[in-house]
Amino acid sequence: MIVGVLESRPSGETDFRIPPQEYRRAIYRCGACSVYLNAHAYDLDALYRGAYNRATYAGNLRVPYDRIMALPEGKSDNKPRVRRVHEFCRARGWEPAESPVLDVGSGLAVFAGELGKLGYPCYCLDPDPTSARHAVEFAGAVDAHAGTLEDYVPPCAPRLVTLNKVLEHVADPRRLLRRAASLIAKGGALYIELPDGEAALRAAPPPEREEFYIEHYTAFDPRSLAKLLDLCGLKNLETRRVFEPSGKYTIFAFAERSDPDLAQTRL
Repeated sequence: MIVGVLESRPSGETDFRIPPQEYRRAIYRCGACSVYLNAHAYDLDALYRGAYNRATYAGNLRVPYDRIMALPEGKSDNKPRVRRVHEFCRARGWEPAESPVLDVGSGLAVFAGELGKLGYPCYCLDPDPTSARHAVEFAGAVDAHAGTLEDYVPPCAPRLVTLNKVLEHVADPRRLLRRAASLIAKGGALYIELPDGEAALRAAPPPEREEFYIEHYTAFDPRSLAKLLDLCGLKNLETRRVFEPSGKYTIFAFAERSDPDLAQTRL
């Protein structure tokens, strides 16, 4: 089912210098799984190797990093996210110092920065070398790698792998999620955040909503997220919808391997 057709860049969307004749895109909703699909021919992989940071932050990550880190919890998307993750770990009896976290698609590394304050050893992965350097130099990450998850070997088996607003940026989220799950230490878990397309559509048409901007291949609802987890051999531990201080509609989930014995104990 077609949800909407966009002929030009919405006013709030970052200008990635896409030629007007290449911009046209359509948003579909799958009748079988209810995932929202953003159909276009733009090369997002090339974008994330460097152009995204240059277009969004003018290549200077420190300024937005400091600004976001200074936000109070009531105005921050990141601080409630960190609190959710910390509470989940505490409920499992995990001590922060003994719970390495791999943050996939770390970007500005504000998540790693806040988790590090709580004592979690954070490892970051991002396709942009600028983001990887920033994670270590300014966010306090133990280590960071510039590249893809396909060829990444963490220096230790992470107890928690996090994908905060990442899966919607890849053409094949199932492949990335399966790879992420394969890296988890035995007894570990995943934390996933995705744009909530269903809630966003209730609020406004697609051109007006960030959840459907061109850098997102997909948007989800609870049903499609549950289907994604099941297809990847993951057990859904908790799923919730949130409306974030920034105005984003978001779904988050904690999950673990359906067969924990298949998880990594050593890497």
